[in-house]
Amino acid sequence: MAQDLTGYKTFKFNASGNSTFKITLVKSSIKNWDDQYSVKIPVSAVAKDYLIDLNDFVSAATTEKIKPTDINSIVINMMTSSGQTETIKSSLSNLSFSKQTVSYIESLKSKEVSVFPNPTSGKFNCSFKSDIATTANLMVTDAYTGRQILVKSITIEKGENIVPVDIASYYQKANGSCIVTIKNAETTYRSKKLIIVPN
Repeated sequence: MAQDLTGYKTFKFNASGNSTFKITLVKSSIKNWDDQYSVKIPVSAVAKDYLIDLNDFVSAATTEKIKPTDINSIVINMMTSSGQTETIKSSLSNLSFSKQTVSYIESLKSKEVSVFPNPTSGKFNCSFKSDIATTANLMVTDAYTGRQILVKSITIEKGENIVPVDIASYYQKANGSCIVTIKNAETTYRSKKLIIVPN
């Protein structure tokens, strides 16, 4: 049965192989197969995640963007680049549609950290994004002495994260600056400098 996928923005999957995948979203309202909306994705030999904006699916019959109101199937053809007969070795898994845009999903991979307020009296929030759920250490280091002020184990959720931090007792009435770092065995976020101006 045809499904209305209007609320979805992207199509994602994990794949590997030695071929190009032609992915076709089959609309019930289009009778001529050659006019269906499709996209070609060269697949690398190493398995990785692929993310396709639904607007990247095109039709030979029109320049209009796809209206995914009546999708009844997804057809994936594996094509050789040479056009000659050859053995194709491919894997394909974790197919899904997402309501998130490509730009948002890509932003989750950013390793930027924001701290606010900055300057601060010692109490601040640390904001960042993650494309996976994991754990890490949040570390605060005095910029002048190199002394580690705080090491805090944090749980990171997939998506946006905000972690409250309080180092006011370390600086008390002294001005200063410190470096905020978030890292685990796999990832290190870009360090952020924080100015301390006690009340």
